[in-house]
Amino acid sequence: MLNYQGARDTIECLASLRTLSTPVRIIVVDNGSDDGSVGEIAAAAPSAELVVNASNLGFGAGNNVAIERFLVDEAIEYVWLLNNDTTVEPDTLDTMVAAADSHPLVGTVGSVIYYADRRGDVQTWGGGGYSTRTGRTRDAVSSVDRVDYITGASALLRVEALRDVGLFDSRFFFLYEDVDLGVRLHQRGWRVVVAAESRVWHKGGGTSPALSPFRMEQHAAGLVVFLRKHSRTALLGSLPMLAHYTWLSIRRRDMSIMRAAWRGWRRGWTQ
Repeated sequence: MLNYQGARDTIECLASLRTLSTPVRIIVVDNGSDDGSVGEIAAAAPSAELVVNASNLGFGAGNNVAIERFLVDEAIEYVWLLNNDTTVEPDTLDTMVAAADSHPLVGTVGSVIYYADRRGDVQTWGGGGYSTRTGRTRDAVSSVDRVDYITGASALLRVEALRDVGLFDSRFFFLYEDVDLGVRLHQRGWRVVVAAESRVWHKGGGTSPALSPFRMEQHAAGLVVFLRKHSRTALLGSLPMLAHYTWLSIRRRDMSIMRAAWRGWRRGWTQ
């Protein structure tokens, strides 16, 4: 679990993990918070291992810090990534493990993610689909939708698969790291599945609002890095994204949107 300036959410999530029917080893990585999060989490959850990064490494690299600690233990079969602004049920993990155990080539298992404030409404059915031509992603919202990757909000990862394909690519600071991992799993023959009975409630937007310049910049940078890795026409594929943000900037009369997208687009070519 990754924490950045969100001790209250993290503590709530840790409390829900105590209801799990299967005991787990918990590692919380604080990603350079300067708001007193470390002390609050340590006091509220003394049984959790707390790792403190000196700076914000981003989502993928931050999670890698914890994953690497699990990989040194040959007895561990699975690592569960969970967003700190989520809560779970007692059987959330059990149903994921059952899905993973159903076939040795299942590389990752997702949960059905529900809105925390609308508990009956699905936010994401495990993950979504992607296009390696344009980098566009589309969230799955039901069992009939295409799921090529599992969202990092709740992802059970087979350790053997991680050793095969590698951890998150640290060039993705925030966004696209889970999509990229899904591509690499597929390329190596691993299966991506969703455990329909595994339910997680997600607040979302805790780190960055959906339309913030920061998020738009990270989206643009991540899309370019993704296309450079997986597409032969990365430059052409990235243009629809720039056109969309330019149109959105004009529509909202907010040039910060366009500037953020172009900053991210330029950065993506240098990473």
